[in-house]
Amino acid sequence: MDNLKVLNDQLIRMRKMNRYYHQQFLTDVRLIMIVTIAMLIFVNEITFYILPFVSLFGAVLLSFHA
Repeated sequence: MDNLKVLNDQLIRMRKMNRYYHQQFLTDVRLIMIVTIAMLIFVNEITFYILPFVSLFGAVLLSFHA
């Protein structure tokens, strides 16, 4: 019975970690989306040079969550 309790506690910990993992992923998606939209709203020449790097950084960051 003790072994079953240990496994149950481990499963509870894993579910909590999974919850925070997805919460961080969604936070990153929102942040990158807001930054990209802000860069598209405030249009100038520098923005068009920086936007591909921001998009690439966002893609790499979010790929590590997958």
